[in-house]
Amino acid sequence: GRLIWTIHNVLPHELRHREEEIALRRFLAARATHVHVLSPATVEAVQHLYPLDPDRVRLIPISSYLGWYPDTVTRDEARRALGIDPADTVLTTVGGIRPYKGHARLLDWFSSVADEDPHLRLLVAGRVEDPESAEALLERLEHARITARLEFVPDDEIQLWYRSADLAVLPYSSILNSSAVWLAITFGVPVVAPRLGALVELEELAFVRLFDPSDPEDLGRVVAAARRELVDPDRPERWREQVRAHAAGRSPQHMAEQFSALVLEAAATGPGRGRRLRARA
Repeated sequence: GRLIWTIHNVLPHELRHREEEIALRRFLAARATHVHVLSPATVEAVQHLYPLDPDRVRLIPISSYLGWYPDTVTRDEARRALGIDPADTVLTTVGGIRPYKGHARLLDWFSSVADEDPHLRLLVAGRVEDPESAEALLERLEHARITARLEFVPDDEIQLWYRSADLAVLPYSSILNSSAVWLAITFGVPVVAPRLGALVELEELAFVRLFDPSDPEDLGRVVAAARRELVDPDRPERWREQVRAHAAGRSPQHMAEQFSALVLEAAATGPGRGRRLRARA
C-alpha cells in the first residue's frame, strides 16, 4: 500500500504514553510514502524525536476556512445575539477547553484588569474535554463580563463569536500548527498568539501579535499592546478586509488541490519503494 502521513503536532498535547507515541511516529516516519507537513517549522520541531527523510517530505500549508463556515451576520447583529454592548472591546477565544490552551493564564490577566475597565469583555466558547479537572477554571468563567458557551459550537454560530470580536486571543502554552489562528483570520479578526512553532512565521503580519509563553506576564502585556495598536473604536472593522484578503491567499480549495496532487503522486509510486522502506526499517 501507499501511506501519506500528516504531522499536525509533534506529540499529543495530553501525553500519557510518551515512549510509545514516539515509537509510533518513528514507525510512520520510516514507512510513509510521503510525510505531509503543514509548515516549514515542522521538520525542525520533530527532528530530535523522529527525523524525517527530506526526499519524502511534502509541504502543503494549512489553509484558512474561507467559504466553509457561514459568515452572514454583521458585527452589530452578532453582538446583539450575544448581549454585548457596541462600545465594548471584545476578546474572543474559541476551541476545546484543554490544559495546553492556557485559559487559566488568560483569566489571570483578565481578572486583574476587568475591574478597572468596564468596557472590556471576554468571550469563551468550546467544549470542555475533562469537566472534573477543569472545575476550578469553569468557576472562574462565571464572571459578569465573560460570556461563555462551554459546549461544541455549531458551524452556523461560529460567526457570532468572531464577528463580535475585536481581537482573537489564543493563550496556548504549546502549539505547532494552529487551525484556530486561521479560523480567526478567516473572519477578519486580528490575532494574539504564542511565539511557537509555525506561528512564528506570522509575526511579520500587521494584524498578528505574538507573546512569549515562557513569561507568565507577557500575554497580558501583548494583549494590552494589541488593544492599543489594533483596536480602533472609531473604525471597529478597520482590519477586516485586509485580514480576510490574507485568508483568501490560503483557501481550502487550494489546499485540497495540492493534497489531491499528493495523493496522485503517492499512487504513482511503485510498490518497490515500500519494500525498500521495510528493508531499511
